[in-house]
Formats: sequence, C-alpha cells, structure tokens
Amino acid sequence: MNSFLITKERSELQPTLLDLEKHQGISIMAHSFIRFEACFTDKEHQRDCLFFGSKRGFDFYLEQYTLSPESELACIGKKTAEHIQNQGFKVSFVGEDSGDSNSVSKKLRIWLKDKKITFVYSDKSAKKISSALEKDQFEELVVYKTRLVPRKLERVPELVVFTSPSNVDAFFLANEGNNQTQYIAWGKTTQEALKKKGYDAVYTLKTAQQEELLDYFTKHETGN
Repeated sequence: MNSFLITKERSELQPTLLDLEKHQGISIMAHSFIRFEACFTDKEHQRDCLFFGSKRGFDFYLEQYTLSPESELACIGKKTAEHIQNQGFKVSFVGEDSGDSNSVSKKLRIWLKDKKITFVYSDKSAKKISSALEKDQFEELVVYKTRLVPRKLERVPELVVFTSPSNVDAFFLANEGNNQTQYIAWGKTTQEALKKKGYDAVYTLKTAQQEELLDYFTKHETGN
C-alpha cells in the first residue's frame, strides 16, 4: 500500500498515525466530506441521564444546555469519555466496542436497568444505540446537523477509510467506486452504509479508534 484516504481532517489525526508517512512511506490523504452546524432547539428533555455518541455531540450540547453535577453521563466509547472527563465531568458508562452499536446498546440496557435516558444526536444519526431499549425508556435530542460536502477527487487512492455513514454518502455523490479500491469501515454502521453502495469493507473497526487502525496497518505491512 502506497497511499490511503481517510475521511477526517488532517488536524484530527493522531501523530502515531501520521508517522506512517515518515516511517513507512505511505502517503495519507485526509479530507472530511461533511461539515457540522448547531441545531438550536428549546425542546425540554430529562437531564438525569444522558448519552453522547460523539465528542462533537457533547460540545454542541454544552452550547445550549447546562449539565447538572448530579446528571449521570454515558457515552459511546473511550475517546468520547476522555473528552468529557477532560472538561470536568464524570462518565458513568463507557461503551467497550464503540464500533458495534448493537453491543453497546445491550450493555447500556443492563447498566440502565429501569432508568430513563436522553440520547444526544446529530440529525443524521443512525440511532442504533437505543435499539435494545424500550421506547418509553428514552428520549432523543438533536443538537447538531451533519451536512454533506461532496468533492471530486482527481485520483481515488488504493484504500479509503470511511469514518462515518455520512462520509460514505458524500464521497459517492462525487466519486465513482471501482473494484481496485479497498475500503475500511469505522464501525458496523459505516460498514452497512458502504454495503448499500455495493462495496464490502476489507476490515471493520471494532473500537472505532485510530489506534486500532494503526494496528491494522502495522499487521498488514508486516504480513501478519
């Protein structure tokens, strides 16, 4: 592999991932095909227990609402938990396999017991985390919008790492797929979005973290 595209901005990439360029001579194209904007709402919702599916969702939430010290916070995975904790808040539930929404949903149900929870979403969220819960056990609150920003590439690299279903949709609005390009999916929901376009992922991240992607590349390059 000489190059790959990842649907994140370069500023979002961890130094260890960028080191692939220096140490392995792999060219990294980093470009997001989506953008975000606040979705202001005066919707009332219970704040005793809230679930955040991303760092971005937490930040947009704080732009509109105040969190009580008594609020119990839950989130999709380790990186989102660290982001929340770095802002001085305690996280009571952290999803283990953040790339597998169904797994997180089942474990969240066990943790919740009979408590009610509010899911903080984007308008394009797949909303799969609530799948294991009863409908009267949760509320949904949209705090930001995801906008598609299609961009025609002069050359599609041999590997594309899709980090969200929306990036899959925006990419294929302007670019044609081919059988020579391989795809990596950032979790099962992104894998399903790719499948709908007629393509299979050669690998699907289980934790949806850059460390796992780096581990995949390291094993791939060494032939393990």
